[in-house]
Amino acid sequence: MAVHEGRLDFTGVSLRSVNRGCLQTGVLQITAPLWMDTVRFDIAAKIPEGVPKDRAPAMLQTLLKDRFKMKAHVETREGTSYALVAGKANPS
Repeated sequence: MAVHEGRLDFTGVSLRSVNRGCLQTGVLQITAPLWMDTVRFDIAAKIPEGVPKDRAPAMLQTLLKDRFKMKAHVETREGTSYALVAGKANPS
C-alpha cells in the first residue's frame, strides 16, 4: 500500500492483496473466490487532511465495503503451524 501526500495509490492490485493490507493478515489467512487473485484494479483514494496514516487501512476497508460491496467476517480456525528456531549448537 503506497500512502503519500494524503493519498492511497494502488496500481494493478488484486482485491485479496488489498484486503490483506487492510486487515494486516497473511496470504493464507484470507479465504476468498479465485477471481480475487486474478482480477486487477487500480485504486486511488484521497485521505482527508488531519487523518493519521495509520488510519488508512481502516478507511480503505470501508471504501472496499462501500464501492465493491465486499463483506467479510472473522472466524477462528484450528490448524497446524510450525516454528523454525535455532538449535542449541551453533552450525558451522
